[in-house]
Amino acid sequence: MPSMSENGHPPSKERIAGQPRNVFVLGLVSLFNDIGSEMIFSIYPLFLTAVVGAGAEAIGLIEGIAESLSALLKTVSGWISDRTRTRKPLVIAGYSMANIAQPLMGLVSAWQQVLPLRIIDRIGKGVRTAPRDAIVCDSTPPEEYGSAFGFQRSMDSVGGVIGPILAFAVLAFFHWRANPGAPLLSYFVADKTTPIIAFRYVFYLAAIPNVICVLLMLLVREKARRACKDGAPKLTLAGFDRPFRLYLAATVCLGLSQFSNTFLILRAQAGGVAVPLIPLLYLFYHLVYSASAAPAGRASDTLGRKRVITMGYAVFILMSLGWIYVNTPVAAAGLFAMYGLFFGFTQGTERAFVADLTPAERRGTAMGLYHTAMGLALLPASAIAGVLWASFGPAAMFLFAGAMASVGLMLLSFVQESPFGEPEGES
Repeated sequence: MPSMSENGHPPSKERIAGQPRNVFVLGLVSLFNDIGSEMIFSIYPLFLTAVVGAGAEAIGLIEGIAESLSALLKTVSGWISDRTRTRKPLVIAGYSMANIAQPLMGLVSAWQQVLPLRIIDRIGKGVRTAPRDAIVCDSTPPEEYGSAFGFQRSMDSVGGVIGPILAFAVLAFFHWRANPGAPLLSYFVADKTTPIIAFRYVFYLAAIPNVICVLLMLLVREKARRACKDGAPKLTLAGFDRPFRLYLAATVCLGLSQFSNTFLILRAQAGGVAVPLIPLLYLFYHLVYSASAAPAGRASDTLGRKRVITMGYAVFILMSLGWIYVNTPVAAAGLFAMYGLFFGFTQGTERAFVADLTPAERRGTAMGLYHTAMGLALLPASAIAGVLWASFGPAAMFLFAGAMASVGLMLLSFVQESPFGEPEGES
């Protein structure tokens, strides 16, 4: 009997590049979405500090509020996609909201104006994430969840490679315009001459891949899914087993360790990395992320999810300690590589673990609960990071992150790996 996808039917035999068709298309969606978003977010911290005058505490506030609102919506949107048995409209709406708000950030003149646009951006992410991840599972046999999510995260991070390259090209062009005849090396040293308009044009040009991302989403083919055996699914943990609930608790602790990327970029700049090189550091991080995500996903299909997740967080803890002592651009590049390896090992694998631990007809709600648990932890995580940085310096923030990751791994060790959703009659 063929393997079943989570909609209760055999997955489509149509494959592209070895992946189910929907998984491949969603990979392209993530690719173009990240080209646009990472063009912006590779220079976003510098834009906040140099252009609109935000400090560390303001950055923590913006990121914490936006990410937490996003997190709350992930459970609701996942539940709605289970209840209505349709996911694609929610994913399209989510990408559309985010990809309209992001370029508009280039028009603001004060950090307070960034906040509502960042909230709209994250609301869009909250609406799309759980239904999109559930579509990946709907389209994939259970024994390939790790491979499918690894591919999707790998394509996402390839976009994260291209985006910073384009951002660097824009900054370098305007730097050249402001400094005609300057030596080539002047683009790679610390300076104060990068015009503000250069940052704004990065935001404007990001609208192009954003539009392509939404158009590609129209190509996803969603099939009808079976109804929940117990009637319409409820927005509650009652329908989930103990391993999944314990996994959510571990997720909260692990989420408390994850400060915003903004702080890493600011720490790299303080460690001597020149402004035009910041997007290239971000590019390096995504290169490592992209190269490791797919192999890590496949490895989790055979070695087990917990083992791969644990290896990823071990790298994160070592990286956090390394940021305390960084004082050269080379050291910062090495730590960004470790950051990419951490995400490559954990992002797809954690989602595959959710799919293993939850019943098919509640998978959208389960994905939402996972993303909500992780996201809700980001409000205190980002706020605490900002306060620790401002009050005691970066070292205190990185020590806190390592400690919370260690506690999360202890809880994770108690989660029983017992894949759910085996085909009916084949358990």
